[in-house]
Amino acid sequence: MGRPWARAVAFTAILASLTCFVDAQDPCPARKGLNAARKCVPCANPNCWRCASNFKNCIECAYTLGDDNKPLRYLYATTNGTCEKCPNTRTDWRLPGFAACELRDGKGCNAAGHCEICPQGWRKASGKCLQCKVKNCMACPYTRHRCARCAAGFYLTAGGVCAQCLDPLQNNRPSTTCEACNPAKPNVCLKCLPGYGLGDEGACLKCEMSGPNDYDWHCWDCSTNYRTCQPGGCRRGRPDSGAPAAKGNGFVDKTKGKCASCPMGCANCDAGGRCLSCEPGWFVTAAGECSPCKGNEGLIDYNVEYGSSCAECTAADGNRRCAKCIGGLVTNANGTCVPCKAAACKRCADGLTTRCLECNEGYGLVGGACRLCRQPGCAQCDRNPRRCRECITRSWWNGSAWVVPMLDSERRRCHLFRYYDLYPGTPN
Repeated sequence: MGRPWARAVAFTAILASLTCFVDAQDPCPARKGLNAARKCVPCANPNCWRCASNFKNCIECAYTLGDDNKPLRYLYATTNGTCEKCPNTRTDWRLPGFAACELRDGKGCNAAGHCEICPQGWRKASGKCLQCKVKNCMACPYTRHRCARCAAGFYLTAGGVCAQCLDPLQNNRPSTTCEACNPAKPNVCLKCLPGYGLGDEGACLKCEMSGPNDYDWHCWDCSTNYRTCQPGGCRRGRPDSGAPAAKGNGFVDKTKGKCASCPMGCANCDAGGRCLSCEPGWFVTAAGECSPCKGNEGLIDYNVEYGSSCAECTAADGNRRCAKCIGGLVTNANGTCVPCKAAACKRCADGLTTRCLECNEGYGLVGGACRLCRQPGCAQCDRNPRRCRECITRSWWNGSAWVVPMLDSERRRCHLFRYYDLYPGTPN
């Protein structure tokens, strides 16, 4: 059977050999690689993120983080070890007719420089994004000359082109209120645009529950029947104005046959205007109204961001004591929100105005206090102020160029890249 200690020694040797193999493949930290003297020196390409085995050949190029904190590959490493930009990649999609890889879901282009995702209305072919030739087409996966999905207000014909839905109330002229129609009968609408609902013979009619003025309460959803507003469909502002609905919720006042506002501070109310739940900083009373939490009495709007301090309280407490404050404030013994006294602190511990739980950008938390990080571009550091945990995600001017940081997780440092190298087409 062999000796147990001998098997342990053999296993340790195998583990050590695997470790050596990994180190041999990636012996240098980010942005550095081996030279002829087997020393770690900066990568020859300034846009290179990893060149571990040979400082002249890049194996992974720099990236930037998207809104979801996933890396977006604006650059890719070629087989020759250089860093090239993804084909025509731009972040500004307002430019008309611009063919490019779409940067989404942490993707951009792969190691071959081929687009991974194309925008709507474009087809991916041989790693490039080619615009669909059919007007008002949102997807043409098989050929640019035949559409598979049309834009809102259009339907797909048997020939693979997009035709506009028709309005039976306007002598079958192109409809401006229908979102989706029956391809066999294009003058029969199946779904109307916001602010309109289905009426007789498949026509889209304006929701009846809306007020006459732009800033009145309007019905945004009467999709099944133009005479009936759906629950939660009453919003402030005109749905056909092109602007989003104003903050706040309404209800259908059956006595007036119009959309009306829920009581102040109310997030959701029933058909009689009785509040069911409140906005942050308010609580539901026994009368079905919303009352402000302690510290929010002077509030003139139900939005907790305007002049309030308390984010959460309950009706069970007759004194309306605050249970949760907005950012930067903390509850004291009286249930009132007071400022956090700890220096550079974003959020203090409840009841402890001098003990911090979360620090401002550029500081690290050490024993309930915030300590300044000593690394350029560092957003959060650990107990050692020179070891960074997270880099700042935005860019800034360093005196000669716009730069954006990237974290070297091994060395806990933020390396700075020039912004216009990571974002092709931007000014330097």
